[in-house]
Amino acid sequence: MEDRRLDGQTLVQALEAAGRRLSEAGPTINRLNVFPVPDADTGTNLSLTFDAGLRALAEHPASGAAEVLTRFAKGLIFGARGNSGVILSQFFLGLAGSLRGEVELSLTRWSEAWNRGAEAAYRAVEKPVEGTMLSIARDTARAWIKGSGEGWEAAARAAVAAAESVLEGGAPDPSGRRQPGVVDSGALGFAVILDAFVETLAGISLPWEADIKVVAERQREDGMAVSSASMDEAPSIECRRGESVDGYGYCTECLIHVAGQGESMTARVEQSLCGLGDSLLVVQVDEWVKVHIHSFHPGTVLEHCLSFGPLDRIKIDNMQMQVKTKSPEIAPAIPQPGSSGPRRSLVAAVDDEGAARLFEGAGVPAVVLSEVGGRSGAVSVLSRVVQETGSAETAVLVCQSRSEADVKRALRTLGSGMLRVIRAGSVPEGLAAACVFEPTRPLDENERRMKEAMARVRSGFIRKVSDSGSLPPGARSGLYEGMVDGQVVAVGETISPVLLGLIERLGAEEAELVTVIWGRRVSAQEEWAVREQVSVKFPGLSFEWLRGDETTYDAVVGVE
Repeated sequence: MEDRRLDGQTLVQALEAAGRRLSEAGPTINRLNVFPVPDADTGTNLSLTFDAGLRALAEHPASGAAEVLTRFAKGLIFGARGNSGVILSQFFLGLAGSLRGEVELSLTRWSEAWNRGAEAAYRAVEKPVEGTMLSIARDTARAWIKGSGEGWEAAARAAVAAAESVLEGGAPDPSGRRQPGVVDSGALGFAVILDAFVETLAGISLPWEADIKVVAERQREDGMAVSSASMDEAPSIECRRGESVDGYGYCTECLIHVAGQGESMTARVEQSLCGLGDSLLVVQVDEWVKVHIHSFHPGTVLEHCLSFGPLDRIKIDNMQMQVKTKSPEIAPAIPQPGSSGPRRSLVAAVDDEGAARLFEGAGVPAVVLSEVGGRSGAVSVLSRVVQETGSAETAVLVCQSRSEADVKRALRTLGSGMLRVIRAGSVPEGLAAACVFEPTRPLDENERRMKEAMARVRSGFIRKVSDSGSLPPGARSGLYEGMVDGQVVAVGETISPVLLGLIERLGAEEAELVTVIWGRRVSAQEEWAVREQVSVKFPGLSFEWLRGDETTYDAVVGVE
């Protein structure tokens, strides 16, 4: 039996590891997003919510275990996004709230705190649904407690087994019915967080990247037909006044400042909003109340919230529009039930495992050309992947690849006139192209649409220079340089100023979304420092932060 105790530093390491994994797994989690709305944003919401907690820790460092968890949980509330983000923040609030200033935690105390977190998450949801992150929180809590007498490793393995059991049991469709063979996006996100904790706290190595790919493949082969069929029918938003309106409505979120109005305002705010929509979540921390609701009348929701105090961080998303525009992101290359006509497929040819992971998370089979053994290997692997699509026509998206010539030779060797090579200048451009690919459209039309999507993305690259000869006069080796269209446009001793200059040069004033894919050499500490500076410099831009495996560049940037 182990008597090791959990300190604040170890908890910070576990939280940082979970944040990195959520960022990397985000595209796959997005693709699995079906319940309660198939808007392909659960992975993004969980990752951004977690980032907010980590920023709070970076801005106000803590030492003891209870202090670390409390500051992290409060950061989650202020940055919580979407249904999943608010539920996650409530879990950590409950976990932290059960502690009483402990500097270190025993396994028994940790297990009890995890259970309190699960209970708090359940209380936040009016109609809990099985197969979601709530189920994993509850079942893993039971496992932690049951295994606490056996030591950290045994308890951790029990928690992982409990999470796997929930994932295997199926996920709910938009109506809430559990569908075997389909993995819930929020549940998978919570499992990714758990795996990071287990590895850090108990020292158990988990092949989580492989597990994520297996889940994506299983969803593609067995479950996506179920979830996609369910997506075609938008649910009714049930108002507790007895009304029912078809569609998804608006995801409405805000913070209410309720200083001086009593210890708890949760019940009063819930009572005021309960007749205005569905998926209502109300969470309070100190003088702030976080509200999340799906409603057809966001203005009315905000008026009710305003009656309790000043509002901050208001966010309104048209979910019907999100479903329409993001549905290709959920399964861009997968045949949908009920569709007719010839099928086309999309395959990505990339340079590293990080890029492959991003495309596979978006539902696109990917081949890492640097690992297939030259031209003959490329022919063999591409032939197999193309044949496995089962389509007569296939487009191969060559994404920032140094082996484009090998791809073309390989496709000529295949001897089919129904193959098309489409070049993307960067991974962000390739992901944008993949999102508009539709299997039922002719290859010519798909190629046109993909090139139009790529044209809306401007790409830039950052690398650390070892040869000062490539730098402007007077510059030194070891500096970072940012490049656009092969020209150096920014130079700096650290990545931050170079990235800021690069984003401006790529058209920040007219941009809506910036995608940053980090290379292998960039540490987690560097990443968090850069994120903070970028969010201050460009508060009106949406950012997607992804982890790649690029070795030539330290960052690849796409501005859309």
